[in-house]
Amino acid sequence: MLTGGGSLISKMIAVANLHGDYAVLADIVADRKFDVNRHSAAIRSMLDLHVQDDWKLGKIFAIEYGISVFLWDQMRSARALGVWMTDHPFRKDQEWWEPYLEMLQYPFLKINATQNLNASVMLQLQKMVDSDPKEYFAARDAYRNWARKKFDLGLHYIYNPVGKNMMDRGADIYGEYPLRAFDAAAFHRLVRLAFEIRSRRIGSKDVPFFMHQHPQWATHPVDGRAFIWNVEKQEVAVQPLANQPKDRRFGIPVLTADSRKK
Repeated sequence: MLTGGGSLISKMIAVANLHGDYAVLADIVADRKFDVNRHSAAIRSMLDLHVQDDWKLGKIFAIEYGISVFLWDQMRSARALGVWMTDHPFRKDQEWWEPYLEMLQYPFLKINATQNLNASVMLQLQKMVDSDPKEYFAARDAYRNWARKKFDLGLHYIYNPVGKNMMDRGADIYGEYPLRAFDAAAFHRLVRLAFEIRSRRIGSKDVPFFMHQHPQWATHPVDGRAFIWNVEKQEVAVQPLANQPKDRRFGIPVLTADSRKK
C-alpha cells in the first residue's frame, strides 16, 4: 500500500500501520532475552524493505485528481439536467436553501476552468512531495508562492471566483500529510539506529559519537535534526515535524553494551 498506487487514505493507513510494526520491532530488539545475533539477518531484511523514496506520497495525486474528475463530470450532468432546484443528485441531507445558493453561484463557478486549475494544483503538489526530503521545505515554499499567485485576492478573481476559492481551500488539506509520512521514515531510521547500537555493542557513553558518525540512521530525513539520546532512560527519540496523534510513539528503548549487563 505504501509503494503502490492508491488514495491518500490508503497511504496514511499504510504509514500508520508500518509505524506500529516498527515500534513492535524496536521493543523486540530492546528485549534482553531476545537473541539479536541469531536473528540479525531477518531483522536487517525487515529494516531494508523500505528506502527513503518509498515514504514519498507523490503517487496519490493522480488518484486524487481522478476522483475529482468523476465529481466534475457529475456536476456537469447535474447542470445539464437542471436538477439543482429540485433533488440534489449527491446529497439527501441538504438544507432547503442550499440549491438556491448553488444557483446563485452558477455564473461564478466555471467547471472546465476549475478542473484545469485542479490538475495544475495536483501537479504542483506532486512536484513538492516528490522532491528530495532535504529540499521539502524549499519545495513547499515554492508551491505556496505559486498558489499565492493563483489564489490571492486580485483582479483575476473576477473570472471563476468560486472555483478558485474551492481549489485554494481544497489544496490546504494536503499540506500536513507528507510530513507525517516523513516522520514515519524518521522513526524507521530510529529503529535501525537502535538495532545497530545493540548489534555492534555500543556503550552508553559512545552512543552520541556513534549517532554523529551515522546521520543516515540518527537524523530526520527532512530537516536533518538529530535524534535525542536520553542516557538516563536509555531511550532515543525522533522530534516529529507534523502534528501527530498523541498516542503515536516517537521514542524507543535502546539496549547498549553496558545496560545489558545490569
